[in-house]
Amino acid sequence: MDVDHTPLELIEFDVGRCFGESSMIGIQPQTANAIAIEKTELIVLSGTALLSLYNEYMDIYAIVILNIAREISRRLYNVDDILLHYVLKK
Repeated sequence: MDVDHTPLELIEFDVGRCFGESSMIGIQPQTANAIAIEKTELIVLSGTALLSLYNEYMDIYAIVILNIAREISRRLYNVDDILLHYVLKK
């Protein structure tokens, strides 16, 4: 949101993409909200569900965590490119 609390569109996700993964792994409060602009189906993975995977299905848990880490890595890579663009522009 901007200073007068008007929602700002920062990114539009393609089908199959995830969000909120950083707060799940970092155990931090969410830093953004998501609003669907069309009919949307979501799969929600709560912290409790993730802990259940850890306790009952370690192999599935490991795959989920690896994919979350990959998504975070892709996003950081993209942010690095954006920041580099602005730094070199000066």
